[in-house]
Amino acid sequence: MKTLEGSVNAHGHGGWSGNLSGFLNFTGYLRGLFYRHKKILKFFIWMNIFLLAIFLLLNIFLWVFQKGKLPLNAKVQNVNLSLKTPDEAKELLQELDLQKLNIDANGNFIEANLGDLGAAVDVDGVINDLNTSSGIFRLPLIKAIAFSMINHAPKYEIDQQKAIGLFESIGQKYNLEPTNAAIKLPGSAEDEIIIESDKDGFNVDPKLTALQLTNNPNSLGQSTIELKPGRIKAKITSKDLQPEKERMATLLLHNTAMYFEQKRFEPDQDQRLSFLTIEPNEEGIPRGSYNKENIKSYIKNVVLPDVYKAPTYTVVNLVDGVQSSQTAGVSGLTVNVDETTDAYIQAWQEKQPSVEIKMQSIAPKVIYNRAYSYTNEGLHQLIKDFASEYSGEYQVVVKDLTNGFSASLNAGSSTVPASTYKVFLAYVALKKIEQGSLSFDVQTGYGSVSYCIEQMIVISDNNCAKAILNTIGWAETDRVIHEAGFSSTNLNNSGGGYMSTTAQDEANMMEKLYNGSLLTSANRDFLFGFMNRQIYRSGIPAGSKGSVVTDKVGFLESWNHDMAIVHSPKSTYVLIVMSKYSSFSNISVLASRVYDFFN
Repeated sequence: MKTLEGSVNAHGHGGWSGNLSGFLNFTGYLRGLFYRHKKILKFFIWMNIFLLAIFLLLNIFLWVFQKGKLPLNAKVQNVNLSLKTPDEAKELLQELDLQKLNIDANGNFIEANLGDLGAAVDVDGVINDLNTSSGIFRLPLIKAIAFSMINHAPKYEIDQQKAIGLFESIGQKYNLEPTNAAIKLPGSAEDEIIIESDKDGFNVDPKLTALQLTNNPNSLGQSTIELKPGRIKAKITSKDLQPEKERMATLLLHNTAMYFEQKRFEPDQDQRLSFLTIEPNEEGIPRGSYNKENIKSYIKNVVLPDVYKAPTYTVVNLVDGVQSSQTAGVSGLTVNVDETTDAYIQAWQEKQPSVEIKMQSIAPKVIYNRAYSYTNEGLHQLIKDFASEYSGEYQVVVKDLTNGFSASLNAGSSTVPASTYKVFLAYVALKKIEQGSLSFDVQTGYGSVSYCIEQMIVISDNNCAKAILNTIGWAETDRVIHEAGFSSTNLNNSGGGYMSTTAQDEANMMEKLYNGSLLTSANRDFLFGFMNRQIYRSGIPAGSKGSVVTDKVGFLESWNHDMAIVHSPKSTYVLIVMSKYSSFSNISVLASRVYDFFN
């Protein structure tokens, strides 16, 4: 038999027979085991059937009990909705709209609630999600067990425009521009050059932040909302400026001297520090530059006084405007500050040991010694020199009433008389009184004629002058003036415009009043008495060095005039100065020169 079995196995049939035998032996073993433990197996089967029945009954019970209510153990954002009706759940869920949120704006935390953000819980959606299940979670008991371990996140509906508005208001308060790094020069050369560090900025993008919330509304369940896009890097960092700091520090240590002939000037380190400044280049990056104004100040205050050579004066002597002699001056020497500054900057930048100071010559100044011959030509040149020296337009007449000297400048040019016309008007009134057609006591509306003559001459009262003109008549006034030989003077401007006169007419008026050819001596003295005490004395009286001056001024807009008779120690003369764009101070200067000519 053993030989046969071995033979079968060798042909492949003995193996199959062995496997069958083993299987039969195993089933026999199970059969025996079942009969030995029959009671235990039956108990196990019935126990499972019992548990399954209990499970089914509990599910049926929960299904019936929960009908119309939310599942057992349901909760949303820690709000307990277990076995609540939909209406009860809605009321509880609406309280989530008051949920507090933190909004992070660059480390500034702003507290808000969902309503401020334009967000509200999607109540219907939440209830629908809690009631909707699939697969095994349709069984109420399985769902209750699962919900006991889950805290559902609410769904939100977001009003994007309201959210954008909130983020815009936050941005207006907390947006911060980035601060670029900067180089700061120290207050003293003993200190180091400082780089002020760059700082990040912060900028809220309201639309982007609102859009992200709209696309991911469940992120509202988080405790903090970070505003987007957040931090903004500075364009210029401390690292960018480090090479420039080192370049300036090296430059500060180097000393370039300035020299001229045997003189040498070496700015100390604090002075060199003042020669530096910080300026942005075309890209806005701070770069070390040169403070030209401080370098120029050093040259002017330290270098210049020590190398300056003053010129002497060229003296030109003039007699009646014609040169009589000249003494030539010697040129001086000074520093060309601009060229020296540029040369110093270049030499310092190239770390040269010294640079030559750029000098330039100074031409001698010319002094004119003016002298005037005691002649008409000399007097005329005196007036011309004054008019060329002082700004303004001038009409001038000078006439010596003692020996006949006279000179003039633009005497026939028409000009506005301002209040000097009141001398002509006073003459007409006094002439009418002498002729008997007017009297001192006639009332003008502002007082008697006598009173108004005094007021319009002494204080230059305009109302009295107009009252006398109205009393005599404007046309009649001009007729009397022209009849007396003053053909260039016109006071009748009742139709508008300015009155007119010339310096020559005014000079003739003063001369004829003085020599008695116009009025009686009593009326002349009456008028001159008022002119002697008229109150405006800063013109010819101020320059006549204490002489008695009979005058009347006029000032209107840009015109300033003075017409006078000067009673000086050696001569009595008429002086008429009519000016435009000048001053009574200038008139007093001419009066002083004329006084010196005659005295």
